[in-house]
Amino acid sequence: MAEEYYKEISIDGITPELFPNVAVYLKTGGTNYMLYKPHGSQMTADDLERLQRRSEFIYVRTGDMEEVSAYQEENLANLLGRKDLKSLSRGKILFQICADYTGEVIESPPKVKEVGRCRNLVQQINWFVSHDKEAMAALKAVAAVNPYNIVHGVQVATLTLLMHSRIFPKIIGAPLEDVGIGAMLLDMGMALGDSDPGGSAGSLSHHEYQMMKLHATMGYDFLNRMGGFSNATLSVVHYHHERYDGKGYPDHLNGEAIPKGVQLAALCDSFTALTSERGYRKAVTTEQALQTMKGSTGAHEPILFQSFEKIVREVKY
Repeated sequence: MAEEYYKEISIDGITPELFPNVAVYLKTGGTNYMLYKPHGSQMTADDLERLQRRSEFIYVRTGDMEEVSAYQEENLANLLGRKDLKSLSRGKILFQICADYTGEVIESPPKVKEVGRCRNLVQQINWFVSHDKEAMAALKAVAAVNPYNIVHGVQVATLTLLMHSRIFPKIIGAPLEDVGIGAMLLDMGMALGDSDPGGSAGSLSHHEYQMMKLHATMGYDFLNRMGGFSNATLSVVHYHHERYDGKGYPDHLNGEAIPKGVQLAALCDSFTALTSERGYRKAVTTEQALQTMKGSTGAHEPILFQSFEKIVREVKY
């Protein structure tokens, strides 16, 4: 019999009458789980009240997560509008749902064709970072307990949306969302080959490094074949490793030939990578990351970097 795995769900994010009729478990210690509610039984308000007295979380089998994810994503707007929850709690739930989505796509890349799911998540992230000062704190809390490759796209998308709304405030709606979708999926190519996003140029052989560099083109080609993604989204995925001085890849674009949304996502990608724990090095501080990026002469457009640096310090990321 195959071993069962369980996924943690925050009780704060549950609306009883809408929660799917899946089996619900409680953790009793270590890796032991106790059935609380069998499959097919509707959760009630009384259930929720009892559960809240016992734990912060319930658990569902991973085989039921597709149904639970659909419920969570459909009800995100209502969750974020709840005044009975602290903003930090709402943020943690939002970003965990987004991390679960990226993990699902990494596990099964064809699921990315559900473009509407990604757009909905990006819309909710954009609303939250625009309305809540605790957004970045919530994101950091989620990033601390998730693998780098799963949460990285969520971090880049969140920071890109925040920066974009501050630096280019007149660009709203679909054009902004398309950049956010590209930022969330910018490392899609890593899930398609043997590339390891945890590696570095210094720790890879020349052949391995050249193969790793293909991920931008691989991600672009894959999403383009899937269809449904805008040119703005595809450009972020394809060109997020281009440099302002033309020394990047894959096409050695330079200067204003690199769209502004791509330039901004690239800044957020670099910063997030530096300030995250990686398999081959420790995370650096915000100040160390900014100094490293500032020292990478020619990588980023100077005026855009100055705006980025100012906002990073303002939000104390």
